Amino acid sequence: MARPGCGLYLRLYTWSARSITFGRNQKLEKAFSHDRLGDTPAIRRLTGGRALLHDPSELTYSITVDREGDVPSQLVGKSAAFGDFVAEGLVSFLESLGKRAEYAPNSSSSNAKPETFHSAPCFESHARSEVISEGRKTIASAAFHDLRYSLQHGSIKLHGISDHPALSLPPQPDSQVPDSASIGLSEFDLHSRSFADAMAHTLRLKIEPISLPPDELSVVQQYREVLKKQPFSRRDIFKHGV
Repeated sequence: MARPGCGLYLRLYTWSARSITFGRNQKLEKAFSHDRLGDTPAIRRLTGGRALLHDPSELTYSITVDREGDVPSQLVGKSAAFGDFVAEGLVSFLESLGKRAEYAPNSSSSNAKPETFHSAPCFESHARSEVISEGRKTIASAAFHDLRYSLQHGSIKLHGISDHPALSLPPQPDSQVPDSASIGLSEFDLHSRSFADAMAHTLRLKIEPISLPPDELSVVQQYREVLKKQPFSRRDIFKHGV
């Protein structure tokens, strides 16, 4: 990657337009209502979980661990432990914003039901280690693990949860986000710094900014073009690349 030997990468971003992602193991025909999608882009994620609407008002995080690189011992073990460490950082970040939060020690009872897994929106129930604030899931996270890599990413709803006709969330009138809402550059920068500080403290790491070298940036761009042509297909970027 960008720095030889580095085993952990944090990326923070938001969305230029409302978009839906759905889990790698969801059935395409059940993940969302195709006839109600309209012109909203939809794409299958590398990670698990269920369909989720992203929008320009959220902060999205991605943490990747390469266990063959220089990585803290607490992140090398079981995937559940990795998820708990990330969850602690997420809780710390929300608390820095003045929001009381906790992470779930277990999945909700409905989370494993087939009808929930394949067709219920992501925010309708929670999985183990997902973050809850004021009685509701406020950060939707999903993960992928293999023998070498772990990836966890998630959607932090800083301004509330957006709904979409293709997902049909239960009514939450006090938590709806106008379609025009967006996170500004100054707010994004402020929250990104706070997030990085919270994760650095929780994981006992020093996080430094890096840039992708031209050859790796080229691979990312190639992969982007593949996704445009096959947005619903499954793939494993860690094993097969572009």
